[in-house]
Amino acid sequence: MTRPAPSAHRPMPALRECDGAPWPSDDELEFEAEWAAFRESGDVEWGTDAGTPAPGDGLASPVPSEPRGYVPPDGPGDVDAWEGDGFVRPLDSTVLAMSDVDARVGHLENVVAERPRATAEECRLILAILDDAAFDPTPWVGPDPTLDRAWVDSRGRTPGAVRPDRVDLAERAAVAEIAVRLHLSEQTVRTRAAHAQTLAVGCPKLWAAFGEGRLSEKHAVDAARLASTLPAGDADAFERFDDEACPPALVLTPAKFAVAARAIRERVHAESIEARHRRAAVDRGVWMRAELDGMASLHALLPADRARAVMSRLDKAAQHLRAAPDEERTLAQLRADAFADLITMTVAPAVSSTTSAPNATADAPPMGDRPLTPRPRTQPPHPRHQPDWPRTPHARSAPPRRRRSSSRFPR
Repeated sequence: MTRPAPSAHRPMPALRECDGAPWPSDDELEFEAEWAAFRESGDVEWGTDAGTPAPGDGLASPVPSEPRGYVPPDGPGDVDAWEGDGFVRPLDSTVLAMSDVDARVGHLENVVAERPRATAEECRLILAILDDAAFDPTPWVGPDPTLDRAWVDSRGRTPGAVRPDRVDLAERAAVAEIAVRLHLSEQTVRTRAAHAQTLAVGCPKLWAAFGEGRLSEKHAVDAARLASTLPAGDADAFERFDDEACPPALVLTPAKFAVAARAIRERVHAESIEARHRRAAVDRGVWMRAELDGMASLHALLPADRARAVMSRLDKAAQHLRAAPDEERTLAQLRADAFADLITMTVAPAVSSTTSAPNATADAPPMGDRPLTPRPRTQPPHPRHQPDWPRTPHARSAPPRRRRSSSRFPR
């Protein structure tokens, strides 16, 4: 049996895409091909003692011979009988299928591990570009004019006031350039740079795990968001948060880790909850977001006690309406309808701004006893809302518009 010459020009990738294992060499592949051809040839009489190939056949290892009249053991699970006689049990379809599944899952693990590594590198590069722009704004905004002794600012600013403006303008230019190149919003670029700054400086263990692919992007974002709320100068709080949050981040799902990391943040925060609540209450507000198919979402950021009181009232109103015999709406739909009816009522119950939420809700009648539909207007409009132009059959239904100025901008 002659061995064909190895192909020197055959393309061969370094690793297999299915499981990341290295491809076999040319010698290994040729040996397997020769072994298969040797088994299928009729030159060798299997079942005799001469089952070992001759030295000149090109095989590297002796082949065990199968005795004449040998009956394989019954059942695919009898591995000991095969191994005891020096034979290797052939792979059945189940084993082959499991091997293919393992290869695919292994390939998936490699792909998933590469994604956080690439994201971490992206955040690191964004942060590095913004830091370079702040350190040397010349590539982004040009040379510094304050270095010229004959320079005079047209707005009367001093060099100490112009240089911070140049740094801010360079950072904005760098953010805009990155956003255009990566097809991202400028806010997303700034957020990723801030998360990278928080983890790289305050949480080195979490940052290292994120860069190595052992931490998902959701874990890293939640950790950075919570760590950024710690006092800026409290290095001990950052160190404790990093030490306690890194082990659960490696084993918990993102949702469970968010709960655990929030508890860790509350435990290591040096500031009292009362002071933090007063500062956070400044950001309270209500905003709306457009949704599909003529819908919209209404969001409200409120203190926890007042938000809980609002939900309690909506639950009582929904349960009261649900008790009607002909009611077919769900509790979620009833809460939404009750909320909209209460907000859009023309006459709303007056609640003093100095009264706390629990006291205000305790003395008020239950929501189920109140009308949940807009009340009709019983009084005529105020005279100042009456139109002051004559209403005739041919009169305009609206006051005449003022003529716009010919200039583009109002004077």
